[in-house]
Amino acid sequence: ELGVTSLTKLMRADKLMRETHFRIGLYFTDKNDMDSAICIDRAKIAADSIRGQEDGLRIYDAELDEMTRRTRYIAENIEYAISNGFIKVYYQPVVRTMTGVLCGMEALARWDDPNYGMLSPGLFIPILEGKGLIYRLDSYVIGQVCYDIRRWQDEGLTVVPVSLNLTRIDFELCDIIGILEENVRKYNVQKSLIHI
Repeated sequence: ELGVTSLTKLMRADKLMRETHFRIGLYFTDKNDMDSAICIDRAKIAADSIRGQEDGLRIYDAELDEMTRRTRYIAENIEYAISNGFIKVYYQPVVRTMTGVLCGMEALARWDDPNYGMLSPGLFIPILEGKGLIYRLDSYVIGQVCYDIRRWQDEGLTVVPVSLNLTRIDFELCDIIGILEENVRKYNVQKSLIHI
C-alpha cells in the first residue's frame, strides 16, 4: 500500500501523468529456477484482479492462487460435470402473491462438485461467461428442462411454464434458439411452457 501511495504522489507531481491511472500486479518467488513466463502471468493475474480501480496494487497471494485454480478447474471441467450429473437443474416456484397459486417455475443450475462441493452460481457462471463456455451450461439446462416437462406430463402431473435464463453471449457463441427448438421438438413440449 505504501508503494502505491508513493507511486501515486510521483505521478501526480508530473503534469502529463496526472490523468494516468495504473494497476500493478506483483508476484514474488524464492525459486530461482521458476519459469519467468509463469511469474509474469501471475503478476498479470494480480493486476487484472483489481480491474475497475483507478489506481491499485495487488500481490499474487494464496487467495488469488486458489481463485485462479478454481477458475481453471471450472473451465476445464464443465463438460465432465454435465456428462457426469454434477450439474443439476432445480426449480424455484413462482407463486402469485394474491392467491398463493403456483403459476410457474424458474430453472436454476447448481453444480455439486466432488472436489469443491457445492459451487455457487455466482462463482461458476461469470467464469463460464468469461471463458466463452456459458452456452454449454445453458444448452444443457434447456435440454434438461424440456426432458423434465415431458416426464411430468407423461406422469400426469400438472405442468406450469418454466423460465430459463439465457445470456446475450449465448447468441454470439451458438444458435441457442435452434438448440431450444430442437429440444422442444425432441421432447414434444409446447413452446408456451418455456419462458425465456
